[in-house]
Amino acid sequence: MPDIAVEVIEKCCYIETKGKFTRGMVVLDWFETYPQDSKLHSVDESAINQNPRRTVKIVTKINVQRLLDLMLESVL
Repeated sequence: MPDIAVEVIEKCCYIETKGKFTRGMVVLDWFETYPQDSKLHSVDESAINQNPRRTVKIVTKINVQRLLDLMLESVL
């Protein structure tokens, strides 16, 4: 329901696959510090999924009234 999302940002992410403390965690590149290509030079390459970076959309603000209306419609 794209009309519920008022503000959306896009960031690149990686999936941590061989971390010491976590596995399967989505790691967001908030500051865009990693290289744009799929080969990462500044981090341990064995700890990051070697697929190219993926862009994800993150909803930061919603239309609360529209969400409440949708929820009411679903139960009535």
